[in-house]
Amino acid sequence: MSSVLKVDTIQNTAGTSAMTIDSSGRVLTPARPAFHAKKSGSAAWQSLGATNTGVIIPLDATTYNVGGYYNTSNYRFVAPVAGIYFFHAQIYHDATSYFQVRIRLNGSNIVFAQNRDQGITTHATISYQLAVNDYVDVTGAISNSDADDWYSDFTYSYFCGHLVG
Repeated sequence: MSSVLKVDTIQNTAGTSAMTIDSSGRVLTPARPAFHAKKSGSAAWQSLGATNTGVIIPLDATTYNVGGYYNTSNYRFVAPVAGIYFFHAQIYHDATSYFQVRIRLNGSNIVFAQNRDQGITTHATISYQLAVNDYVDVTGAISNSDADDWYSDFTYSYFCGHLVG
């Protein structure tokens, strides 16, 4: 029996590649919604401007934004299709007592993480089922708001997500 080398591409009605399966069986889905949000400009310490409240982290730029579903003006990802999505937020902070990160769905918390060490990152990660037009954002709260609440370098602080399926 001889082996057959075949590469298939499935296109959508607009003629763009929706899925490719290569000769090794790897499946690529280049139109799958995904984003990596960060703060624009030079890396610097930023203020949340408030303590003990959830303030939306103003991540106003993206490294990638497949489909354009992350809004750099209101800092939200809006689900274009229903499905399971994965989200991760990492914020480097300078809190003296605590720093809290929350990932929210339509304004309500779906995951909470807190760190009580100064000068460290706090991470929040979740897989969650979203409906069409649900939105997800990330907030921070700090024990001692000043000019040096969180550090904006994209390797230190970011929010990312993608459709799992």
